[in-house]
Amino acid sequence: MNWYQKTAQAVLDELGVKAASGLSGGQVVERTHAFGKNVLSNIKQETLTELFLSQFKSPLIYILLFAALAVMLMGDFVDALIILTVITINSVVGTLQEGRARNSLARLRVLIRHKAFVKRAGEELFISVDELVPGDILILRAGDKVGADGRIIKEESLKIDESVLTGEAYSVEKISGVLKKDGLTCGDQKNMVFSGTSVVAGYAEVVVVATGIQSELGKISKELQETSNIPLPLVRKVERLTHFIAIAVFIIAVLVFVIGFLRGIEIKELFGAVVGMVVSLIPEGLPVAVTIVLAHGVWRMAKSKAIVRQMAAVEA
Repeated sequence: MNWYQKTAQAVLDELGVKAASGLSGGQVVERTHAFGKNVLSNIKQETLTELFLSQFKSPLIYILLFAALAVMLMGDFVDALIILTVITINSVVGTLQEGRARNSLARLRVLIRHKAFVKRAGEELFISVDELVPGDILILRAGDKVGADGRIIKEESLKIDESVLTGEAYSVEKISGVLKKDGLTCGDQKNMVFSGTSVVAGYAEVVVVATGIQSELGKISKELQETSNIPLPLVRKVERLTHFIAIAVFIIAVLVFVIGFLRGIEIKELFGAVVGMVVSLIPEGLPVAVTIVLAHGVWRMAKSKAIVRQMAAVEA
């Protein structure tokens, strides 16, 4: 809905609120049930066990596990134990690095939580932004962070830093009048404020029109979540290498088996030789090498105050 094309009074009427008094307690409860908390997402956080098990989701790891099983069936438990130890070390290192990054991000989320001044039942209250609902009268002053999308009712020399949404380095002067043009972007909606932006100067009273995932910042967050399942470049490269290794090993194993069979070698002896050759061809040290290199990259990024959530992303 293009709130910026409506007058401030029309927006207030549509949301069933008075600018002077704000929402009543009953209205707040009803709208909290209807719209939920003013948070961007409720994504289930992976447990440490799930994070550890996710380290095994790699074709190369599957090949190594198959190799460990094969040598174990041949009675060579020492080699099987070595392969399994390598896989475990790789998974532990990956879990520690990604777990550390996840905890750092969690601490950042706590830091960015803030409070806001609102008018409710004729009083000015200081509440958590999580409690904001559509229809709340939000009061903004210089230094405040905007907690939800809203239509400006009244403003005095208001300037907003919207770089988080638009990328523009300079602050934007805001107005309370109506804008008639269709299809305006966030940066051109001068009578609106948006969640996540900051007040540089001035004063304003704003009626909240969108919270949580319905806000402009929430829509961006949703798009990022939808694209987060796209494989990272390094993951695709490792998968291609793994597929190449698997196909090459399979072809070589078949050729060796066929040639050995035609030469009259016993099946048991031939099978043992083929399995041993397959195990020797698989680079069981590759996962650990890749993990150590990525972990070092994550550590260097952390020294530069940049948190990498997934180790494979450090390639970028």
